[in-house]
Amino acid sequence: MDTQRAKIFTLVIYTAVALVSVVGFFIAAVLRYRRKETRHHYLTLSNIIDALETERKRFASDIHDSIGPLLSNVKFQVDGLNVPTEDRKEVIEIKRHIDDAINNLRSISYNLIPAILLKKGLLAALREYILHEENNSLKILFICEVDVVMSQEKSVHVFRMMEEIIHNTKKHANASELKILIEESGDNYHIRTRDNGKGFDIDKVKMNNKNIGLYTLQCRVEMMQGTISFFSKKNQGVEINVYIPKCEL
Repeated sequence: MDTQRAKIFTLVIYTAVALVSVVGFFIAAVLRYRRKETRHHYLTLSNIIDALETERKRFASDIHDSIGPLLSNVKFQVDGLNVPTEDRKEVIEIKRHIDDAINNLRSISYNLIPAILLKKGLLAALREYILHEENNSLKILFICEVDVVMSQEKSVHVFRMMEEIIHNTKKHANASELKILIEESGDNYHIRTRDNGKGFDIDKVKMNNKNIGLYTLQCRVEMMQGTISFFSKKNQGVEINVYIPKCEL
C-alpha cells in the first residue's frame, strides 16, 4: 500500500510540475508577445516621429528660404508701382493681404519648428513659447536655474513634450496654474510639470489606446533613453516627472 501511495504521490508531483511548466511557458510566451508588440508599436511611432520632425524642418526651411522671400519681393514690387490716385486704395489693400500672408507663413513656420530653438537653444525657445501660450485663464510658471546642454534632437523632443503638456493642460485640465521645473538630478535632467486642474484616472487613460498624446510623450522619452512617470488624483491636478540623461548614450 505504501508503495502504491508513493507512486500516486510521485505521479501527482510530476503532473503538478508539468502543469506549472506549461502555465509558466504560456505566461512567458504571452509576455514575450506583449513585449514584442509593444516594441513594434514603439518602433513604429518613433519612426513616425522622426519622419515628422524631418518633414517639419524641411517645410519650415522651404517657407523661410523660398516662399517668404518671394512674398517680400512681391510686396517690394507693389510698393514701387506708380499707380493713379484712384487706384491707391486697392494697392494698399493688396499690400495688407500680402502682409497677412507673410505673418501667417511666419506663424506656420514657428509651429513647424521655432527658429529660436535652432538658433538660441531649448530654454530660450521654451520661454518664448510659454510667453506666447500664457493667458488670463492659465498662468504658467517656468523655473530653470541650470544650464541645459543637450543635442538638437533631444532639444526638439523636450520642446515638443512641453508643447503637448501645455496644450493638454489648456484643453483638458481646467487648471488655472501650470508649474514647469527643470533641474539637475545626478546624471540626469529632471523635468517636472504640475497643474492644479481636475486630474484624471491614469490607469484608465493608459488603457485607452486612442490617447496618442500620452503615448507620444512616453515614446519621446524612451527615444532619449529617459524615464517618465505620471501622478494624478481627482481634483488634485496632474504631475509629470521626466528624467533625461545628460550625456548621449
